[in-house]
Amino acid sequence: MSDSQRHALRSFIGDPLGVTVFALLAGLSAVFFGLAILSSRSASDDGGGGILGWAGGNGGVDGGGVHGSAPSGEPGGTATEPSAAGGSGETAALAAKLRAAETEIARLKSDADTAARGSAETKGALSGRLTREGETLRSEKAALAQSLDEIAASRDTLQGQLDVATRERVEVDGQLNLEKQNAAAAAAGFAAAAEKNRAELDTLKARLAELEKKLSAADREKSAAATEAKKALDAAAAGWNTEKGKLVAENATLKKQADDLQKQVAGFAGAMPASAAGALKTKVSELEKKLADSAAARDDLAKKLAAAAPKDAPPTPPAGAPVKAMAPAAGANDPAALEKALAPRIEAAKKRMTAQLQAARQSAEKAAAETAAMRTRVTALDAEKGKLAAANQTLQQRVADLEGQVKTALAKADAAAKSMAAATAAPGNGGASPSPAAAGQGAGAGSALAPLDPGMPALDLPHLINDPNALSAGAKPLFAGLRQLGDDASGRETAYDALAQKLGAEIGAKVNFRGGSNYVNAGAVADLKKLAASGGKYLVIGYASTDGSKLTNHRLSSERASEVAKVLTEAGAKASVEAIYLGETSRFGGNQSANRLVEVWRVK
Repeated sequence: MSDSQRHALRSFIGDPLGVTVFALLAGLSAVFFGLAILSSRSASDDGGGGILGWAGGNGGVDGGGVHGSAPSGEPGGTATEPSAAGGSGETAALAAKLRAAETEIARLKSDADTAARGSAETKGALSGRLTREGETLRSEKAALAQSLDEIAASRDTLQGQLDVATRERVEVDGQLNLEKQNAAAAAAGFAAAAEKNRAELDTLKARLAELEKKLSAADREKSAAATEAKKALDAAAAGWNTEKGKLVAENATLKKQADDLQKQVAGFAGAMPASAAGALKTKVSELEKKLADSAAARDDLAKKLAAAAPKDAPPTPPAGAPVKAMAPAAGANDPAALEKALAPRIEAAKKRMTAQLQAARQSAEKAAAETAAMRTRVTALDAEKGKLAAANQTLQQRVADLEGQVKTALAKADAAAKSMAAATAAPGNGGASPSPAAAGQGAGAGSALAPLDPGMPALDLPHLINDPNALSAGAKPLFAGLRQLGDDASGRETAYDALAQKLGAEIGAKVNFRGGSNYVNAGAVADLKKLAASGGKYLVIGYASTDGSKLTNHRLSSERASEVAKVLTEAGAKASVEAIYLGETSRFGGNQSANRLVEVWRVK
């Protein structure tokens, strides 16, 4: 049978009408088979007759017609004659069924021919429809290819925008840190200046209070000195008036006695007898003694006057000087002369009091000047304090502005990262949340681990864990050990053996990727399904080569780990898979392609 015949037969069998015809033919075959069995039984009883001939003794087709009648004059008898008891009735019934079957076969053949012609026409229509659908699919394929190209271009654009946003964020962070340092320095300087100004202000206030106290004391001293000077002047004036009265009275007495004595001497000088001369001399001696006593008293008064008299005043006569010599001195006891003699002392006292008052006034003026200077300094300090407060306010506003710029840059970076993740995600990835095992394990054993990449965005991918502290207790120490290995390829195998022995972990599979791709090939999928079927808990760690930006390698290593984890979970290990990334590395060798892989570790 040729290919075209087989194709026609398959088309005929596949058509509903063909199925019906085929079923009827099968039924007719069964009927023919039953008739053959009955015919063989009839032939064995009558001694002849073929499968369809039912003839007599000859037993061939020629011994009887198709309908059971033999030609006239030939042996075999008529077909209506029973060859055995009851056989003719059953044969007639079977013959009737045979004729009906032949009629049905003829009708079915006609229907089959009609169906074949319709099948040919249907095949042509189907071929045209398939051709059109093929063209449509090719157009859709071209459109999808164009869409993929546009998505790739959009991804590259978003990648560039994200790189720019990342650089801007780094620059803004640096500028913000610098501004914060400047603000902190300015604040520290402001605090130091304020503290210094406060100390100076306190010192000036204390100095001002001290000067005010001194000024008050000087005022009190000035008042006391003025009072004492007035009292001294009043006392000196009172004493002078008293002494003046005494001196005037004594001088008047002495003058009177001298006048009396002179009169007596003049009266008795010529008429006195010799006998009376001795008595007179005695009397003169007594008078001279009195005069000497008076002179001594006068000397005492002269000493007192000399103490109050100016340096250029006439000298006091010596004791015992004649009365005539005392006359000029007696003139000095005149009130005007005494007032003139006391004038220098009074003037000296006035000058001394004036000097004291001037000194007190100068001290007060100096204190007032110092007070004014301190007040000016306080005013200047207040102005400087206001300037520093304004500068501090400006710096705080600047810091607030920079923080707003940082928030804006971070928002742009996050938006760009989300847009890029949405644009580069595979059609079947969807937005599934992390697995229950990855989300519910907690921080795990041991101390807290440092964040993966503080400057990189956290990607929302299936089964991906962005915080190493969220790993399970069995996966967390393994990840910490692998993270500490660094990029040294020479000691990797030894370190892996040590980790496996210490933690009871082992590598179940390694999946390699092409550059810039997160596609898991069919061979790796088959191996991962076998691994998942064996059961256990798995830690999937994604890597990327160092050729490319750090942000791109961060995304690729995360997506690769997520894709491998998806294959494992779809194979039945959903509750036992955790995915995480380590980013770009060269620990697997100098060849870049050797570092584009994912490790699947079986952990306890």
